[in-house]
Amino acid sequence: MKTEGKNSICVSVSELIRFSSLAGDIDLRRGFSFMRDPDGDRRDPDDAQTPRKRIKLEHTFVTGDLNVTVSDTAERISLDEGTILVETVRVIRGEPSQIDDSIHNMIFAEAEMYGFLFSRTNKAERADIVLTYISTASGRRFRSVRHLSAEELDERANGLLERAMPFFHIALEIKENVPAQLYGAAFPYESKRSGQKDLVTRAYETIVKGKRLFAEAPTGTGKTICALFPALKAVATGHADKVFYFCAKSTIVSQAIEAAQSLGSRDMRIISLSARGKMCSSVTKPVPGRSFEACNPDRCPVAGGHFNRSRDALFELLSKHRAYTSELISETAARFRVCPYELSLDLSEFCTVVICDYNYLFSPQVRLRRYFSGNSRRTVFEEERYLFLIDEAHNLVSRGREMYSAEISTFRELPVSCGKAVTESAEMMNRALKELSEAAGESSEVAGPEGSEIVHRAGIVPNLPDGFVVAVEGFLNAVSASMRSGTELTEEIYDRYSAAESFLDLAHSLDDAFSVFTEAIGEKIKCRIICLDPSRRLSECMDLGQSSILFSATLSPMDYYINVLSGPGTAESEVIDSPFPAENLAVFVADRFSTRFSDREISSNALADMIAAAAGARKGNYIAFFPSYSYMETAYGKFRKRYPNVISVIQSRNSSTEDRRRFLNSFSDDGERRVFFCVLGGIYSEGIDLAGGRLIGAIIIGVGTGQMTSERNVLLEYYENKYESGFDYAYTFPGMNRVLQAAGRVIRSGEDRGIIVLIDDRYAEQRYLGLFPSHWKNIRFVGDAESLREAAKRFWKSFDKNEE
Repeated sequence: MKTEGKNSICVSVSELIRFSSLAGDIDLRRGFSFMRDPDGDRRDPDDAQTPRKRIKLEHTFVTGDLNVTVSDTAERISLDEGTILVETVRVIRGEPSQIDDSIHNMIFAEAEMYGFLFSRTNKAERADIVLTYISTASGRRFRSVRHLSAEELDERANGLLERAMPFFHIALEIKENVPAQLYGAAFPYESKRSGQKDLVTRAYETIVKGKRLFAEAPTGTGKTICALFPALKAVATGHADKVFYFCAKSTIVSQAIEAAQSLGSRDMRIISLSARGKMCSSVTKPVPGRSFEACNPDRCPVAGGHFNRSRDALFELLSKHRAYTSELISETAARFRVCPYELSLDLSEFCTVVICDYNYLFSPQVRLRRYFSGNSRRTVFEEERYLFLIDEAHNLVSRGREMYSAEISTFRELPVSCGKAVTESAEMMNRALKELSEAAGESSEVAGPEGSEIVHRAGIVPNLPDGFVVAVEGFLNAVSASMRSGTELTEEIYDRYSAAESFLDLAHSLDDAFSVFTEAIGEKIKCRIICLDPSRRLSECMDLGQSSILFSATLSPMDYYINVLSGPGTAESEVIDSPFPAENLAVFVADRFSTRFSDREISSNALADMIAAAAGARKGNYIAFFPSYSYMETAYGKFRKRYPNVISVIQSRNSSTEDRRRFLNSFSDDGERRVFFCVLGGIYSEGIDLAGGRLIGAIIIGVGTGQMTSERNVLLEYYENKYESGFDYAYTFPGMNRVLQAAGRVIRSGEDRGIIVLIDDRYAEQRYLGLFPSHWKNIRFVGDAESLREAAKRFWKSFDKNEE
């Protein structure tokens, strides 16, 4: 759909049908959720031998306040002795008797609309509408015919238009009013903080030029509004139509919605999308990669007939609201008995700002295909230009590698209960994995249960053999056939099916940015495709937008992030200074202390003393960040024993949402002295805001690199060959980002004051000193606990004097 000047809009036949006659079930077992076609391929196999001429059809309906042009092309349409003949073919896997009447009528309505458009330039008294189903199961053809007069064609076409008009009015309202309203919007704060003006200006210039920008903007810059404001100004000036705000964590959603609303556009709509599994209200909830298991009328009470009812739910939300949270969508969906997730996707097409996870653009499995899959798009605005805002972009490095990696492994037990075809294909895949492992890896003996020894084999696979790929394809085909036939499959089969799909997608497009590993421990064998360099695939996704702005408080060194997320020379960069006084933060470097794995046991008591010294200078809340759970738990035990009078709280390994809420509520500004023990890179080291006296210090143990692994070493080798910086790309830079994110929890506003303590002798090396942020100006090196305590006391005392 696109606007054609004031009070005019142009739609395709499928769009008209969609907003007037959409019908059917959600049934992902058949590979789709939008029931435009009853079952997959809509083409007649005979068309390959008989090419048909495409005929352009168009007609403008002149209504009281809106002109609607319906424009499309058709192939199977002709005029014969005063009768219009319209043929429609649908290829189905089952039999026509299995197709719901509402879907049958929807297909006829589309064909009848083609007949009406054809009649505008080819006068005829009658029309024969022929619908042919071709069953792949039996190979038979089933024919259904409707005979309509010219008057009936007119009546039905106008009826379709009348039912769709409310949605066309809303679409036109958005297209005509929102840009004008945003054009006059002012920056929502009275004055811009230091650096905000630079970031807003640079972002807008980048968008206008259609390029990419990587922006490092420290805490307090107001990154969310500084990204959204220029993006929506670009919508106002005609450089874009829709803004996608991608983030790694749900904690940013409310901030992004508030920032967009602060610009004051009355007609602009904003939505936050949540995952299908999170929004699902069904007893049988879908899990990632296995939506087909739960999303069907047999398992979900709202899947059956969802599209018969979704139109009314959609119109209510569009008419009454402008901002759509998952809570609002779920409440409305429950009243109308429709799927909240599918409803949210339909709503998103009318929204100027869409807030969602990285997956919705970058993941091959989760990507929003209605926007980001070329010819398969079915959005209400077909010609839209998108802007991509990517928040906390440092997270996209690891997330990108995960999205483009996949793993399959042997079955613990062959699934005999799932039928002969599935069992045989699973057995074939087991044999293929064993042969691949034996060819790729060298054997060694490792300790097994109860003192036994088992064979361990690991190695890199230079090329996946064709026979191995054929075995994976055979398993997928067998499981697909079983699902279509209604066979009840085991949970393991569903898991392996999803994993095999992802694996096969990658196997067909491997290049030097990937490495393939096999590992066998006893009878258990796995093969893993690992993405070493996601830059090309991430860049291709960003190419689907007009422009991309990637921003974070920690994007240093900038060249590293541009190289691994976009590719060398593909983006511009901007680094914004911190808006807060540098003297409000003190950084202490304990450079005579080793946190290496081999030194942890002998230094555990000294580490407890260092933590106590940092917290002993002033009462308040401190977080001690550790590189692993085991190191954290050991240090926590030592600290409790040596300093029982200091309140200490430890992060649990498996915490619920309620556990996390209670943990954060413990950071009370009540004058007590508390030390919280947390894992570096975990849920409490970024994305939390503990302003004021709720947090006055971060003690970071280690440099964040973690243990060296074989997979990381392959990454090291890859980037050493590519940029001659293998160790930095594989270990130093990712580790230091975790350190900087944790350190960023301390100063959250202009009034905050606090300390950061870095405990590791490697922080004295130039490799790490060169990565310190420019706003860390107050740096002191301390040798032991006593010197740390005294230096921290002097820092806090300087503020006490100034306040007297």
